[in-house]
Amino acid sequence: MPLMHPTRFPLALLACLFCEACGPSPQPPDGGAVHVSVVTDQADAVLRILDARAAGGTVSEQAWQTLLSADGYRRMMERETAIDRQLGIDRGYTDASFREWIEGDGALDDLEGRAAVLGAWHEVDGAAAGRRALAYLPDSAVLRATIYPIIRKQNNSFVWDLSGDPAIFMYVEPKATLEEIETILAHELHHVGLAGSCPRDEERGSEAERLVDRWLTGFGEGLAVLAAAGSPEGPTHAPDHEEGRVAWEAGMNRLASDMQRLEAFFLDIAAGRVEGEEMQRRGMAFINAPDAPQGAFYTVGWHMVATLERSLGRPSLIDVVCDPPALILEYNRAAELLGEGEEAPMWSEAFIRLVEGAT
Repeated sequence: MPLMHPTRFPLALLACLFCEACGPSPQPPDGGAVHVSVVTDQADAVLRILDARAAGGTVSEQAWQTLLSADGYRRMMERETAIDRQLGIDRGYTDASFREWIEGDGALDDLEGRAAVLGAWHEVDGAAAGRRALAYLPDSAVLRATIYPIIRKQNNSFVWDLSGDPAIFMYVEPKATLEEIETILAHELHHVGLAGSCPRDEERGSEAERLVDRWLTGFGEGLAVLAAAGSPEGPTHAPDHEEGRVAWEAGMNRLASDMQRLEAFFLDIAAGRVEGEEMQRRGMAFINAPDAPQGAFYTVGWHMVATLERSLGRPSLIDVVCDPPALILEYNRAAELLGEGEEAPMWSEAFIRLVEGAT
């Protein structure tokens, strides 16, 4: 069962870290657990433009307007500009820059592959992907989201507006299989369900304590990897994606040192030694970096939750998915219970004291 490539989720966590009011998503009117719809209007509009270009024809102004008015395009740009405002940066996401990419040669790569994958979306079983996510969420969890397959320069998938009208944007990968699409969807649906099930108290504690709480949610990436895999024994990457497998194994081989780096980051936040752009730079390096496309929030997070499930059982894991400090404490307890020859790195006493103050 193929799982996500290493570059797929570099900004997914930002939806949780920087949303202004992360709380339970509105319940569907009939109270069902999985409500997923697919809207392909952005990808359809981009493909029509690219097909016209490839055929040597002229792209009409109506075709451009259809793209700009597509719900998927509008919400994608809304998300990008909102993140720039929240982070105080400008990554250059504009209608003009998007049109410049479409008019470039790179946008024409593998149009047939993109069209085939977009066609596969008609066979996607969103309910099945949702059930995989629900298996690692509280019993009260509800998954409600609109899924937008998108074609653009950046090859990442991400979630947005989790506390309002949850959206999942899925990059149309030319070589993606239906099975891989559904696995990535399960990963992203877990983000949606976790955000909706686990509201944060933004009024609790000092600013530094609230920042620690926000960044601790980063370990939700490892939990989403576990949910998408279906069990601690499930594969974490597509078997034919050697680069992703090697990068993941490298991360797993440096668990102890990455845990020390994470501890230093959180202790520096709590002590006020890091803030602003430097805090963002250090924190984002645990999400993705050139040498770690899925950083320590993925590998350390997955190791913690997989160890906890193996040692204490899935119900014990689900009991703490909404409480990252409690998850840290339970992981140390689970690591202590491992049998001979199964030793795992543990969090330090200083870090435990920090998270104990947050429980």
